[in-house]
Amino acid sequence: MKKQRSFPFIFRPLYSSFTLIEVMISISILSIGLVFILQGFNRSLGVIKIAENNLAAIAVAKEKMAEVILENKEKQSSVNLNQELVYQNMDFSLEVDSTILEDYDTLDKVNCELIWKEGKREGKINIFTYLRNYPEEE
Repeated sequence: MKKQRSFPFIFRPLYSSFTLIEVMISISILSIGLVFILQGFNRSLGVIKIAENNLAAIAVAKEKMAEVILENKEKQSSVNLNQELVYQNMDFSLEVDSTILEDYDTLDKVNCELIWKEGKREGKINIFTYLRNYPEEE
């Protein structure tokens, strides 16, 4: 036999449990919270992938810029380069060009532009350096 409260107008037992409606509401609130958590997790994985691609592109750009610097020291000539390359399963389009600065005849500005596609997004990195242009001896 269940105990009744001492007040005559309340007919609820002392030992009550959750109703089905309360359980369903709490599960729906929990599931909505989990959906937001999983969306945030998925978005952070996308940001990590973009950061990885940017780091790979920077590594390629630095490597190609170092090749251009070495080539300039050996040949002592201006460099213009357009090529497609693959690095870590990514397709890159590389464009390197050098221009002589107007104010300084002995300096070349070497510009390296690297472009790649990742889904709908297009990534682009542009780095440049200045190289000494050795005048030709006559």
